[in-house]
Amino acid sequence: MVSLDMNSYDQVTDSSQEQHPQPPATHRRRAAFVFIVATMVLLFGASVSAAQTDAVDTGDAEVRGGDALAQARGEAFDVIDAQDDRAERLAAQAESVLEDRNDKIETLEDQVGLLQQALIGFGAQASAAAGREAPTVSTDRTSSEFQADSIAQWRMGYAIGGGQNLEAFENTILPCESGSQPDPDLAVGATDDWGRAQINRPTWKARFESLTGANFEDNISHPVLNGFMAAHVESEQGLTAWTCWRRR
Repeated sequence: MVSLDMNSYDQVTDSSQEQHPQPPATHRRRAAFVFIVATMVLLFGASVSAAQTDAVDTGDAEVRGGDALAQARGEAFDVIDAQDDRAERLAAQAESVLEDRNDKIETLEDQVGLLQQALIGFGAQASAAAGREAPTVSTDRTSSEFQADSIAQWRMGYAIGGGQNLEAFENTILPCESGSQPDPDLAVGATDDWGRAQINRPTWKARFESLTGANFEDNISHPVLNGFMAAHVESEQGLTAWTCWRRR
């Protein structure tokens, strides 16, 4: 039987406590301080990393913003260049139209001058031609001679007006429109058409008077002026302005 000596037990216990003493309070505070510092270091590192990421993102955003701004500027300059080009084209077109208008005015002035010279040259013959009455069938007049002179004057007026289809007139339009009349120069149709080329008064009276400065009713029968006006009708509406050409 083993007997336990309590005194010996107490000694052993005391010896064990001496070998493993409890850590003092200073050591505990030091450990806590180290833990706090380590935690702060970790938190600071995370903050720095986040800040660097934000900086990179901000840099990327600034780059993208700069690219967008450059693109917007480029597009704005493209629009300005396109507007400048369009303005230049419009200016060139306007200048061309103005030049064309001036050329037409000069041409009309030249034509009116030639008409005045032609009428002065014919003198009393022109006045008589404008005011003569149509002869009866039995009149012994030199109709072939007279009409030959009249058609020659009509051709002159047509040429002065810039006519381009004399053959169509002489072979088709004039014989059909007024050729059946004893005096084609004085022919007045049922639809208020006057002279050898049967110029319609409601349609062309104002135009005739603006071009020639002469009264329509008193002058459209003159072969020179009738031919001149026929050329202008042709220029503005073509040969289809005459019914006889459309029905040919």
